[in-house]
Amino acid sequence: VEIWNGATGPQESAVAFWNRLVESGRRVAAVGTSDFHSPQDDIDRASVRVYADRLSKEAILDGLRAGRVMVMRSAHDMPPLVTASIGAEQGMIGDSLRYRPGDALQIEVLRTRNLNEIWRAELFWNGRLVDSRQLADATVFQRPAEDGYAWIRLTTLSGETIALTNPFYVTRRARD
Repeated sequence: VEIWNGATGPQESAVAFWNRLVESGRRVAAVGTSDFHSPQDDIDRASVRVYADRLSKEAILDGLRAGRVMVMRSAHDMPPLVTASIGAEQGMIGDSLRYRPGDALQIEVLRTRNLNEIWRAELFWNGRLVDSRQLADATVFQRPAEDGYAWIRLTTLSGETIALTNPFYVTRRARD
């Protein structure tokens, strides 16, 4: 689902539509694109980063299908590394993590280089903003693990969105 097209975005109505799809149980990837209609159009705003195990068309399409996508405001922005864990189980954007009662979900956002901008990291749980922090070199969100999904939005301090991840999915572990 395209949630961001062009320099001004993401489009909140598209984010809400995508979030309703995810909330209903559909695992659809959010993406961002740019269109070229005239020389004044920025061709690099928005863009996506697809996490693939190799640089090939098949691996990139597999990454898209798996939701291993971060939507970025510009092709020039360096994406952070965003991972999640529950106990020893670790995952990346688009992955499913399993929990036992009493476990905690931890999501870590790592800056990949020093930036001139100061960023905020916002944690969304089941589509609702539940935490917001100034992004340090490593910012960790922790919450009780329960059925649902989490995604991260990164913004400037003035509120401009820099990046939005696809969800991590959390489900209860079957009895061992």
